[in-house]
Amino acid sequence: MPSAEGVLASSSTAEPPVSELTVLMQMMQMMAVQQQAMQQQLLQFQAFLEHQARVQSDIFEKQAKASKQRSKAANLMDAP
Repeated sequence: MPSAEGVLASSSTAEPPVSELTVLMQMMQMMAVQQQAMQQQLLQFQAFLEHQARVQSDIFEKQAKASKQRSKAANLMDAP
């Protein structure tokens, strides 16, 4: 009677063992892909923040201009 090892070794459905190095390389590749995705997301977020800062700056400028105009108009109405 053949041993269990002999049966497994002769079986055509048994997959060859995966080396630890292969597994490690696959994990490193997956981590590299994840890192690239995270870097891309960070760049997109930075671009979004820069856009928001420009929009906010524009709003503040317009508010300051409108406030000046209101102040001027009020001063003109108060003049004799």
